[in-house]
Amino acid sequence: MLSEIQRLPGRLMRWTRALWRLAVQPQVIVNGGVTLWAKGILTQDPTARMALYADAWESAVRRFLLRAVSADDTVMDLGACIGVVTLAAARRARSVIAVEPNATASALLDLHVKLNGQGQKVK
Repeated sequence: MLSEIQRLPGRLMRWTRALWRLAVQPQVIVNGGVTLWAKGILTQDPTARMALYADAWESAVRRFLLRAVSADDTVMDLGACIGVVTLAAARRARSVIAVEPNATASALLDLHVKLNGQGQKVK
């Protein structure tokens, strides 16, 4: 197990990248291997935006998916929001069923599925 001091350089790099993204505010960012349209999301919540920019958005769930999901699985993401977990699951699973009742988040979910070329896997 890595000590806190050994983890520090990686954390500093992640937060430095997050601060740069916050300052520059790029149009598209990659979060955990998932391409997201940054300008369309989380503009009102600075804490959530910082987590997104630091590649920390749903990071524990994404790590779990890498261990738990296999190539022949079908994953259901209920409350899919903007699709970070949906698209992380789509990289591993045979298919993903994503449900998001909020119309704004659902529109962003659809956009992110297209940006990541996962339209065949995500329903």
